[in-house]
Amino acid sequence: MPKRAPNQPLNQVTLGARSGGQAGLAADFANRSEDGRFGIRLNVARHDGDTAVDGEEEELSMAHIGLDFREEVFRLSADLGFQKHRVDGGQPNITFLSGVPIGDAPDADESIGQPWTYSDSNDIFATLRAEYDFADNVTGWLALGARRGEENSSFANPDVSDTEGDYTAGRFDTAREDHVLTGETGVRFRFDTAGIGHQVTVSGSSYELKSDNAYGLSSGGVAGNLHNPVAVPRPANTFFGGDLDNPELTARTRFDSVAIADQLSMLDERLLITLGGRYQQIKTDDYNYDTGVRNTETSYDESDISPTVGVLYKLTPSLSAYASYIEGMEKGDRVGQNIGAVNGGESLDPYSTEQGEVGLKYDGGNLGGSVTVFRSRKPEAGLNQDNVYEVLYDQENTGVELMAYGNPTRDLTVLGGVSFLDTDADGNDAIGSPDTQANLNLEYRVPQMPDLAVDGRVIYTSSQYADEANDQKVDSWTRLDLGARYLIALSDDKFLTLRGRVENVTGEDYWASAGGYPGQGYLTIGAPRTVLVSATLDF
Repeated sequence: MPKRAPNQPLNQVTLGARSGGQAGLAADFANRSEDGRFGIRLNVARHDGDTAVDGEEEELSMAHIGLDFREEVFRLSADLGFQKHRVDGGQPNITFLSGVPIGDAPDADESIGQPWTYSDSNDIFATLRAEYDFADNVTGWLALGARRGEENSSFANPDVSDTEGDYTAGRFDTAREDHVLTGETGVRFRFDTAGIGHQVTVSGSSYELKSDNAYGLSSGGVAGNLHNPVAVPRPANTFFGGDLDNPELTARTRFDSVAIADQLSMLDERLLITLGGRYQQIKTDDYNYDTGVRNTETSYDESDISPTVGVLYKLTPSLSAYASYIEGMEKGDRVGQNIGAVNGGESLDPYSTEQGEVGLKYDGGNLGGSVTVFRSRKPEAGLNQDNVYEVLYDQENTGVELMAYGNPTRDLTVLGGVSFLDTDADGNDAIGSPDTQANLNLEYRVPQMPDLAVDGRVIYTSSQYADEANDQKVDSWTRLDLGARYLIALSDDKFLTLRGRVENVTGEDYWASAGGYPGQGYLTIGAPRTVLVSATLDF
């Protein structure tokens, strides 16, 4: 969501640092014209240096400018943004080969990644949006957007072959350029019929992605141990797809849709019913990495109609019950070149998805919360016995989510939740799907020192599996974060906020997650103990 200039001028500068020696600077400036119609907001940030992981370096630069104009019947906004993100020697994804039990996570404060590995991405985007009230009950809008992204990378992701943590890896280089154009238009009508209120929305959208790609592979060339990482020379690539210095078009995706929805309100707006449908069309073309020739066997043009239904009933002014059902159409996976699939580089047909949920929501002002029961279904792809990457089964998820927030007392703020999930992936638990996840955030404003606030956060994730057969189990983990902030009034209109935070206070080494690419159970290492400090000046 883009930031907009508030009604009051904003001038804010932040200096910060974190473990490892990384330093950062951020600024946020905003202002509006005297009549309030014109607004401008500028955000810039720069972070650079070593991280809390020894051997890892991260650089982030970003800038964003947002403009807006607002009158009684007309609103216009525009955004222009840039981001550059580079990581050198970052923690890799780690795969335990079939039949190898998952051992303890290595020391999180030391990178397993080779010093020559990196990921370097650059993105620039622009958007324009206009809204016009043709009448008190009729509003139309038009939005346009574009993005150009580039990424170059070199990875060496370990395959662990025994319980001691010995591994082998190959070099995998990628080059990618994305060009995205998107647009949306629609009109919203509000009217009543026979005591029933209607809010009818008719909209259309279009999205096009052109992706230029190239890659290089080496068969092995890297060996080591998770618990005793050493640097090795970068092996030479022995197999290529396209030109890494000049990637060419390999995929083009076009997504068009037309939707209509009606939100009906009855019983003095205590009962809301939403009925809608969307016609969707996805067209995908694949092109050979080396010749640029379109692959007629894997290109497709598919369409579908997806319904949606929603009901909300206000039991009391603070308590509402709701139920919803929605279907969707998603682009099929693009088969990776480094997973051993004989159809690497191809795109699968679109997926049809569905989800239903029922729940209760409570908002009592100082306290609020919700309980939700949901069920979803989505096709899941993976490698079959012939190493062809294809849809293997439907994954079904059934879960319960509970969430609470608010201020039990004047000085205490609470935000927390817990979710319970049961997955069925062809008779087994899905990869990377813990049964239980919970978090609790507490902030306490010290009564004796009104300008001081302390906070704490606890995150828990239960065990999960890293393979389709459920033979490789990842242990559960719990993380504790603690922080504090102190506000100093320098004058009537100048304030300095000092913040300090320690993430992973106890220094736990843990596997943070399993999964990633569909059907591939690689693991990611959790972040080590990290200290962050910052000072923000408002003037």
